[in-house]
Amino acid sequence: MTDPRSGIVYMTEDCGDPADGFYRYLPDNPRKLHEGGRLQMLAVQGRSRYDTPHGQKVGRKLRCAWVAIDDPDPEDADQRPNAVFQQGREKGAAQFMALEGRSGRAAAPTSPPAKATTNSVRSGATRRRG
Repeated sequence: MTDPRSGIVYMTEDCGDPADGFYRYLPDNPRKLHEGGRLQMLAVQGRSRYDTPHGQKVGRKLRCAWVAIDDPDPEDADQRPNAVFQQGREKGAAQFMALEGRSGRAAAPTSPPAKATTNSVRSGATRRRG
């Protein structure tokens, strides 16, 4: 999903091993995404490596921040499909389950200006489909 005001692209991941991440891409030029930008992964403020699939109260607001993904295209991604996810987790990003197919405002955090580093996201109990 792309925020039409800021050009920020929000993305989910369906790696599932061991879990999934929620990302945003801050393009250098919102009209030309291929020209580069920064990839970040969602973290819950004050709760490093937050585990969202367990112990959630649906609708509870959580303060969030974004951690930088230093290497969004690692050379070993073919052998380690979770390489980008692990980079975020090492910096304290949250893990999710079964985010694929989520869209719209309910799935994405409130979009702050691109320079902001915190905002809120509503928690929701997400479960892996069997």
